[in-house]
Amino acid sequence: PIISIADPDAAIAITVDPKNPTPGDVVHLKVTGGPLVDLQNSTITWYQDGKSVSKGIGNTAMDTKAGALGSVLDIVVQVAPPTGGASVESVSIVSTRIDLLADADSYTPPFYKGRALPSAGTRVHVQARPYFKRTDGSFVPSSAIIYTWRRNGQVMGNLSGMGRQTAVLPAPVLYGTDTISVDAVSADEAFHGSARLRLASVEPVLVLYEDHPLFGFMYHRAMGEETRIPDSEMTFAAVPYFAEIKHPADPRLRYAWTVGGARVAPSAEHPDRIVINADNSKGGAAIELSLSHAVNFLMSSRGAWNVVFNTSGFEDNPFSIGF
Repeated sequence: PIISIADPDAAIAITVDPKNPTPGDVVHLKVTGGPLVDLQNSTITWYQDGKSVSKGIGNTAMDTKAGALGSVLDIVVQVAPPTGGASVESVSIVSTRIDLLADADSYTPPFYKGRALPSAGTRVHVQARPYFKRTDGSFVPSSAIIYTWRRNGQVMGNLSGMGRQTAVLPAPVLYGTDTISVDAVSADEAFHGSARLRLASVEPVLVLYEDHPLFGFMYHRAMGEETRIPDSEMTFAAVPYFAEIKHPADPRLRYAWTVGGARVAPSAEHPDRIVINADNSKGGAAIELSLSHAVNFLMSSRGAWNVVFNTSGFEDNPFSIGF
């Protein structure tokens, strides 16, 4: 007898993994059935785009590859039990793609070409860029797509909806990692796509630069752990990459400088800078900086640098430090 699809105990279904493949993905297909379907002893034939590609007894699974963007794979499976008759199920797989772009509103200096990373207290901007290509070569506009945003598996209903391709959310806690995902479907439900990314909060990174009297901040030349200085005096400027600030002199920041182990009070106007004069000294300086935030107690960072000045005729005198 022919197995009745209307009988849930005799129905078959095709599962697709990944559910929304991108071009070139290996797609795993598997047929499942109700209690009345003897899959292990049935002859199962798989068809792709009208051609038989796999056949055998108990042949419950097959792999294929997703085609180019917008292409459609038509998959049909036929299950023929030993008692006679057959059951057929089909599925169409459309290749789509969604790119997820993320950056934070944390601080980065001018000319920085990298991505602003999230740190505790900052906000993250995540944008979905869907590519739902129609058969005529056109793309479904972003405004005609429904987005469902999730954070660690939990739906963010206030950020989801038609045309809402951008989500703004708090960064993970310090040293924490969140998984952000989005499911997208066109308004006519002809196209589906999904994407996810992992967001990790970082500790702000302190980088030391020269503040040149003529050229300003020498962003192209960061101080290493040990740096030789061709002069006997230099203004150093600290840049807290990825901190929750608008600029390094943000009044909410607390700079704690030490030079040679001695605490140095920061300047009220430019707490991010320090001037060291190595005249009549041995020429070496151990600079340390601890950074904290007046409101965001989870934000902190430390840095240490050894600099050696070009000096002559020095004595065992301390450095002259100014701002």
